[in-house]
Amino acid sequence: MNELISYNNIEDQWLGIDTSKYVEVSDHMFYNKDKFLEENIGLRELLALRDPQYFGATCHYLLDITLPPFQMVIQEQLWKYSFPMFIAGRGASKTFSLGLHALLSAVLYPGYKIVLAGAVFRQSKMIFDYIETIWNNAPVLRSMCNKRSGTSKDVDKWTFRINDSLITAIPIGNTGDKVRGLRANEVIVDEFSSHNAQIVEEVLFGFAAVKASPVENLREVARRTKLQEMGYDVDSLLKESNMGGNKSIIAGTADYYFNHFYEYWVRYKKIIESRGDPIALAELFGGSVPEAFDWEDFCIIRLPYSMLPKGFMDDKVIARAKSQMSLTLYNKEYEAIFVEDSDGFFKRSIIESCVANEKNIVEHQWDKYAPYCMHPFDPVIRGNLEGNYVMGVDPAAQYDNFAISILEVYHDHSRIVYCWTTNSDDFVTRKKNGLTTLDDYYSFCASKIIDLSRIFPCRAIGIDTQGGGYSLIERLSDHSLFDSGEDIFLPIINYDKEQSTDNISGRHIIHLIQFASAVWLSEANWGLQSDLQSKSLLFPRFDPITAELSIVEDKIRLEKFSKNNPGKQLVLVDSLEDCVQEIEDLKDELTNVVYSRTQAGRERWDTPEIQTDIHKKVRGKKDRYSALIIANNLARSIRNTLDQVQTYSAAGGLVRNIKNNGVTNMYNGPEWYTKNSNALRGVYSNISGDST
Repeated sequence: MNELISYNNIEDQWLGIDTSKYVEVSDHMFYNKDKFLEENIGLRELLALRDPQYFGATCHYLLDITLPPFQMVIQEQLWKYSFPMFIAGRGASKTFSLGLHALLSAVLYPGYKIVLAGAVFRQSKMIFDYIETIWNNAPVLRSMCNKRSGTSKDVDKWTFRINDSLITAIPIGNTGDKVRGLRANEVIVDEFSSHNAQIVEEVLFGFAAVKASPVENLREVARRTKLQEMGYDVDSLLKESNMGGNKSIIAGTADYYFNHFYEYWVRYKKIIESRGDPIALAELFGGSVPEAFDWEDFCIIRLPYSMLPKGFMDDKVIARAKSQMSLTLYNKEYEAIFVEDSDGFFKRSIIESCVANEKNIVEHQWDKYAPYCMHPFDPVIRGNLEGNYVMGVDPAAQYDNFAISILEVYHDHSRIVYCWTTNSDDFVTRKKNGLTTLDDYYSFCASKIIDLSRIFPCRAIGIDTQGGGYSLIERLSDHSLFDSGEDIFLPIINYDKEQSTDNISGRHIIHLIQFASAVWLSEANWGLQSDLQSKSLLFPRFDPITAELSIVEDKIRLEKFSKNNPGKQLVLVDSLEDCVQEIEDLKDELTNVVYSRTQAGRERWDTPEIQTDIHKKVRGKKDRYSALIIANNLARSIRNTLDQVQTYSAAGGLVRNIKNNGVTNMYNGPEWYTKNSNALRGVYSNISGDST
């Protein structure tokens, strides 16, 4: 017996309790002396399974899922309160918990309707995927459901039916119209910080104030009243149950103080801390408290990584995350802590103020200074052939990414419109899947630059010469990578230092960037900070409509290809949706960059160094940031040359007239080009003239 107890005690340690001791149970899940339950066989068991105290058993018997204690507590809190707020770090099972809660609600209350509302469809789909996975692995549950139960997927709406209950996953979008037409008992809003605050206030929370079925509510009130008249303890029977009213759950990762999620968290916290004190609530509401308001309807669940059971997450993954982000960002992403601002060289609040959304355009009056930025703009995967673009390239292969940033340059500002990354592993995967025929990594990267230059006509390409930069530059002069008649790409001509490529015919647009140069690095970083502060560098908007449109556009491309190429399938590997996410990742990298000085007084910009074990220290990625400061530095050098409209005319004529009249300018065009090209007249053999 002692051996058995000892074994069980060891095996049950993950529960966090000592199972070797006998515990007296005073309230078992199937023990109830109520008169009504004694007269209705089976109802006692049903109520026990529906009691949030015993959801661990419910999940075990019905869904074939074993929940750790902390997840049982989460389910209990989500069930008991009308307005729970769920804040969790990355990987803390937030999405799974929301999906499980939605499924339990649909199973345990017939006719219950739940809406999963994501700012973009991908967010609500992720919750939905967990629901499907649980369903597929729960034979007992499936045996209890009719043939209509299961999944139905449309372009903009996924539904899951459990007998008469319905779970609907939708994107909210920028107008909230998807929700306005739906009737539901419960709305689950995930990634709350990504939602439009106005839509959340006007549509989602307003929606929760209206009964999904007023008639059914009348029936429920009448039932409760009659049972009480018959002498049954209705409140005891329905204890801990919050199904009498509508629910609104908001969830997500903690964000910055300037995001609306923080404002709601502060408000919820004050409501809970008031404990119903009329004076505190009146101060919070700025006057009288709503008649039906109950502070006990609110709760906050905060689940940081540090509070998770040992072993629930991979410590190596967390160590890697720490190496890639600043302490402030790590606290926000993994410790579920709202932070005032980023603590790096480029403040997140400044970065977000440079996003070309409607709010910033109006607030900073960009639309008053046409054509500065009158309307929001979005990321693109194809540029304007009449536009002016510069490309920054940070070549890498192993630990860091190979990164490309493209800016569209105007005379008074620049716009980030495109970002792309790859690495050697990605190259191997593409080659294995037949997505590239090139055998060499840097040839593959050079081919991508050439492809992009066709759809983003670049006036300049900046390439860091370190980390494989010269290998990449060499590939860009390989004629085999270009189409017939296209000019190869060559380094610009440096009049202070002769280069072997100066006399070669081609497009001399490659700027050799010496990232190791303290002078260049200082100029580029301080210049980028200045441009962000002056709003001379703008980011594309990122909101629900942007992300949804990117998915729609990618879908249109696939459908168009399939229509024009019967029997063939197009695989999108560098989609617009990918570009949108790359630019968001670029913002995070900027946020992580910290400034310091060496003992010798040299300025440094780098990501924080994290010790992953006794013998190893690593730093986070900053390749997108590196590509951006290269591109921005080029943009700053040519921006002021765009304010004058050039009058172009044909150059050339009779040789004797050119010589006799003292003509010195063999090319017409912008100063950044003519300054170099005119000084080299006669070098290029493709200038035609009449020798007679």
